[in-house]
Amino acid sequence: GTSLEPTEYTDTVVQGQGQRDVLELRFPYTGQYMFHAHKTEFASLGWMGMFEVVE
Repeated sequence: GTSLEPTEYTDTVVQGQGQRDVLELRFPYTGQYMFHAHKTEFASLGWMGMFEVVE
């Protein structure tokens, strides 16, 4: 099964086509952060954007 405790820390999540995940993240600072795919042709499909971290 899957452990309920983190076993690694990473800033990259690998997903396959049509796959969905729920991510729980902690950020040391508030502000804007970027998310993006590692293929530039996906940026126009919404795979790149910003999100705001607040307290």
